[in-house]
Amino acid sequence: MMPFLILLAAATAHAACEAPTDVVALSAYVPSAQLAMGSLDADGFSSAVEGARSALPCLAQPLTPIDAAGYHGLEALAAFAEADTDAAMRSFASAIAATPDYRLPTVIAPPGGDVDTLLRQARELSAGESQALPPYDGIVMVDGARALVRPTGRPCVLQLVGPRGDVRATYYLFGSEPTPRYDPPPTLATRLLPELRQRPSAPFAVAAGTTAIAAGGLYWLGGTAHARYVDPSTPYDDLPGLKAEANAALGGSVALGITAAMLTTLTFLEW
Repeated sequence: MMPFLILLAAATAHAACEAPTDVVALSAYVPSAQLAMGSLDADGFSSAVEGARSALPCLAQPLTPIDAAGYHGLEALAAFAEADTDAAMRSFASAIAATPDYRLPTVIAPPGGDVDTLLRQARELSAGESQALPPYDGIVMVDGARALVRPTGRPCVLQLVGPRGDVRATYYLFGSEPTPRYDPPPTLATRLLPELRQRPSAPFAVAAGTTAIAAGGLYWLGGTAHARYVDPSTPYDDLPGLKAEANAALGGSVALGITAAMLTTLTFLEW
């Protein structure tokens, strides 16, 4: 195993998330990494670890406990390859916590070997301390299961899942890492408050403009009728009709003006 350790000297860097991925694609890296380690293929192992680490934050689906255990096992093997036995044991402990009957192929964990010893030690680790998770407007999952707490003595995979099952974020957290900050559930007051649209609504903008023009037209008609009403030369018999026309036009102008203002608000805000 020593030549393999020498070839794989540094941890694999996390790549930027370029596109969503699914659990099947992530899980496929686990047997690839195990096969590469069993055949002392350092490049293949490094590629599998890099692929898994790049895919994890891009997940578009919630993990299952079995998938989470597989990922923790992969991280444990990566730590073992880097001669970090403590990190390897803690990652194995996370795999076992997610799936108690977690096992590895004998080709990389022969009975009595170093990896097998780490697995046995991991099973003897205490559950360790945990930390309460802040409330979230959705579901918080830890290692593939709904959770109210997260472990702080070993790694975990934390996922934020929306009410419709959409994964909004996935984090791989070491025990010492703080819990990512996320928005709490909205209160009744915040639910009633509007939010600024990312883009102004074109239909509402058109409706607001059209209504404002109509309001201006009615205001002009009302003003014209009122001017004739107060004109001394206007015949007395025309006054009742002009008064009604002015009142109707000006009243309609006010109503349309209010509607235009509401439509303008909806152009930029949404509830």
